[in-house]
Amino acid sequence: MKRNAEKFRTFIKALASYFESHIASGQLRNVDSEILARVFLGSMHHYCMTRMFADEVGIEVIPEKIFKRGLIDLLVNGALSRGEATSSPYARRLE
Repeated sequence: MKRNAEKFRTFIKALASYFESHIASGQLRNVDSEILARVFLGSMHHYCMTRMFADEVGIEVIPEKIFKRGLIDLLVNGALSRGEATSSPYARRLE
């Protein structure tokens, strides 16, 4: 159990570091990179769990490509410096 916890911490730190490098370069505004990493990872985890159990509970699942692009669009535009957010073709769910 301790080994898994350490792997998880290492992964979160690496993902946060990725976002931190974009913050340092000015591509993203100054946000808590670990929170951004956890929101991204948590959203992906929730999507995967939903896909696993969707049939059993009758949940409609957003297609994977639309979910990934929409999540990235939401997080990146939400973290851009003020005035830099753009309208994206992935901002709306495609029916």
